[in-house]
Amino acid sequence: MVRPATGGMRKHVSILTRGLDPARFVSTLFAPATVVLDPGCEFIPHRPLVISARASLASDLKAILNLSSMLCSETDIVHAHGLRGAWIGVLAARKAGIPALFTAHNLVPHLNPLALFCMRMVGKSSDRIVAVSHAVAASLVKAGVQPDRVVVIPNGIDVDAFMIDAGDTCLRTELAIASNARVIVAVGRLAPEKGFDVLIRAYSVLRRLTPSIELLIVGSGPSESQLKRLAADLAPNTRFVGAVTKVAPYLHLADVVAIPSFAEGQGIVALEAMACRKPIVASRVGGLVETIRDLQSGLLVLPGSPEALADALTTVLADERMRVAFGKKGFEVVESEYSAAKMIRAIEEEYLRLAW
Repeated sequence: MVRPATGGMRKHVSILTRGLDPARFVSTLFAPATVVLDPGCEFIPHRPLVISARASLASDLKAILNLSSMLCSETDIVHAHGLRGAWIGVLAARKAGIPALFTAHNLVPHLNPLALFCMRMVGKSSDRIVAVSHAVAASLVKAGVQPDRVVVIPNGIDVDAFMIDAGDTCLRTELAIASNARVIVAVGRLAPEKGFDVLIRAYSVLRRLTPSIELLIVGSGPSESQLKRLAADLAPNTRFVGAVTKVAPYLHLADVVAIPSFAEGQGIVALEAMACRKPIVASRVGGLVETIRDLQSGLLVLPGSPEALADALTTVLADERMRVAFGKKGFEVVESEYSAAKMIRAIEEEYLRLAW
């Protein structure tokens, strides 16, 4: 069960549902009709469930009751995603007498007393809570969730899907990027917490020093117009690519991948960059501290500081040996610790513990 989602949560659900052992598990997606998973998930049955964009006692209660009635006798377990999905999915499962777990994809924010009460209620009602990083797990415990209910299972990706193919090499020509230009790529939802405004300010500093540096921002979101206005004022050469179906070609084009987030549960983009053997410069926040090995696969900097971000990007762009070494280490880490297969097997074990 999942609320409307983009970015990391949708990728996680898509990878998980595609990869579950079909001999043991059959998935059904309960989500609003507008929710579309990634390519390859078309075979998964989708039962439309109306969920309001904002929390509302009346509409949420209706969604809980509707979902509970939709959970047929053949449903053995409910897996909800995100805190809002958990609020509806876990409580519906409880009403239907079905075991439930949920995955917390993001750090738990500061909550008002009512939201904190709801968070603790969901925590007590869940048989298991999966956190995608130790940072997310710590934020759950701080919000009042019992530590013994939480297990850390990091996101995993299909590393092979990020191998370069013949089509990837044409992108530089297609975008008319000079052969001698250094390229910074940032990927994500264009929202305030992702810190793309900080990156644009850092890029404006870099361009004054080295005009041949290019910045590509891949993604869309509510801050897009604001970011484009900021770029027009400070760094007109910023390229907004928009949403794309495949990020691998853009990551392969990068000399360095920037992740300037103010908060990050784990950072799937970091995993994808590592799978492409790319060095990373990222904020020292949340799960990024666990995913990226500072001074080994990337550089971690103070969040919200254009100056610190610009300095780190300059350091990486100026040192080819560092870029190669960081890329090599990142690939080793993602291949051994963050594969889709490893994530899926760990979640399957949780299903088997709870439902059988």
